[in-house]
Amino acid sequence: MLSLTLKAVDAYLHRNKEVPSEVIIFNSSTSNDQIIMFQDYFIKPLKNKLEEAYKDKFIAITLVMINVKSSERFFTEGDSNVRNVPAGTLISTDIVSNYYDFYVVSQASNRGSTVPNHYKVIYSDSKLEEGVLQ
Repeated sequence: MLSLTLKAVDAYLHRNKEVPSEVIIFNSSTSNDQIIMFQDYFIKPLKNKLEEAYKDKFIAITLVMINVKSSERFFTEGDSNVRNVPAGTLISTDIVSNYYDFYVVSQASNRGSTVPNHYKVIYSDSKLEEGVLQ
């Protein structure tokens, strides 16, 4: 994954004649124990390689882990019945942690309940505001 990310930055440079100011990486979620290992064995080497290759440019990195198999479900009340929240619903307050994480319901369902995707930012040195990334 490290070499692919570096190749993507290099391809961006060749196409646009400048390095990107931001790199946002979305990855499948891992357990909490592995997040620290992911930061140590992916983020730190990536930052070092980018600093080494592009000394005069700062490239902000954001790493978002996505859990598509969350057990949470969200519903709305109306007309004396309970329904799934509409597709595109963003949940970013009250029930999420104090860390930078949020849920997005990305599909609609007429039967059963929709499964929201849980997005958790495990590293960011970007100056992007929460709402922009969401």
